[in-house]
Amino acid sequence: MGDIRKMIGLNMRRYLKNPRLYIALLLTMSAVVFNFGDITEYLSQYDMQIQAGELFIFLISDRYSQWILMFAFLILVGDAPFMHEGMDILLMRTDKKRWLKAQIAYMVFVIILWLAFLEICLVLLTAGYVFFDNKWSDYILLASRLQQGAENIGMGVNVSMLPLTQGKPYLLFGIALLYSILLYVYFGMWGMAANLLSGHSYGCLIVTCFLALRFALFNIFYNQKIFFLSPADLVDLTLQEVNPIMVMYTTVFFLIQIAVLIFVSKYILSKRDICRMR
Repeated sequence: MGDIRKMIGLNMRRYLKNPRLYIALLLTMSAVVFNFGDITEYLSQYDMQIQAGELFIFLISDRYSQWILMFAFLILVGDAPFMHEGMDILLMRTDKKRWLKAQIAYMVFVIILWLAFLEICLVLLTAGYVFFDNKWSDYILLASRLQQGAENIGMGVNVSMLPLTQGKPYLLFGIALLYSILLYVYFGMWGMAANLLSGHSYGCLIVTCFLALRFALFNIFYNQKIFFLSPADLVDLTLQEVNPIMVMYTTVFFLIQIAVLIFVSKYILSKRDICRMR
């Protein structure tokens, strides 16, 4: 465990010096501005406030923002398992399995920090107009009662009756955060397995193809059955009824596939000389 922590720390120190980190953060901020750039003007004009977790729920459910966030994600961890210089020394001090565990743990750690940064950006954007009570804002309640979209807040995000029928803001925020972590770890493991298999950073291409296929199916031939098999659709809280069964299904759906991808990555790694893959 100590070796794993040291490897995570080494990866983090190296990444803080990498411009890719700051490009990804700029893309993340651009997704926030793209969706909610005019929100403070709107809230000021109508003397309204927004709940701290509401915008996160709508942002991860918006298809345009999902693309921007996914590109930021790929810049952050698209080169997993992070084959940087000095790997030879790391492998001399540990074995392949422990090294892979450290890389996966580091990827999950980066994803959690990145999503926390996203929420901080949303709170800072609405500074002066945000409240932290566990209740929906007046605007969202009004939009729900009228069954209207939130066009004045985002890019046509459909809030429908969601806030009034499916729980409190922090409950849905927690579910949205859980789904986001599972989604990005899932895609990260796809990228890691593909990179280990190919010896190149082809994982980014595979994840992008997944999203392009999902976009095409949803806009050309959408079927409710596809929703239950599409990872990106499962995290969209504006498309589903949030209940214990659905939350359990989504969580198990991701965990099983992540476990399979970890097993596949271990198998591929056992057959490869990763020092030659740098």
